[in-house]
Amino acid sequence: MKIHRTSLLIAAALAVFAVAIHFAVAAPPYEPTIDPANFSADVTNPYFTLTPGTTYTYKSQDDGGTEVNKVTVTEKTRKVMGVTTRIVWDRVWLNDKLIEETYDWYAQDKEGNVWYFPRWLRVPARLMSARRLRMQGFCSAFSPGITASSGKGRTRARLIPVR
Repeated sequence: MKIHRTSLLIAAALAVFAVAIHFAVAAPPYEPTIDPANFSADVTNPYFTLTPGTTYTYKSQDDGGTEVNKVTVTEKTRKVMGVTTRIVWDRVWLNDKLIEETYDWYAQDKEGNVWYFPRWLRVPARLMSARRLRMQGFCSAFSPGITASSGKGRTRARLIPVR
């Protein structure tokens, strides 16, 4: 019985490994074509608008305390991969203590898709589609009522635009 159970576990592990290898090999690498002439720092997507001078405040609360995330769209721009991007100042406080401060870079392509140009990756990520209200991938922190950027994946946020 012990040999049979061990054989089943080995077979299951090999099956999982085979599926993982299939998807790793079958998935094409993410290599978007970035032509700076197709981008603008003016982000006007109706689902993710970045108007310079606007500050968005997100508040959430859980057992760890109160988290406040202030996202300020600046007038400043920065060239990343040849693309002129809008600089967004992002700060997070937990129980009134500043725990994170970053400057993030966004641009919009001619089709209206919003792209995030992260500092730690060599390729940008399409964040918001121009055609449907759906955040792409990992960034859901800017939608009202959607999981906030607390990192816990369960905190609900409320969007309060401040001018």
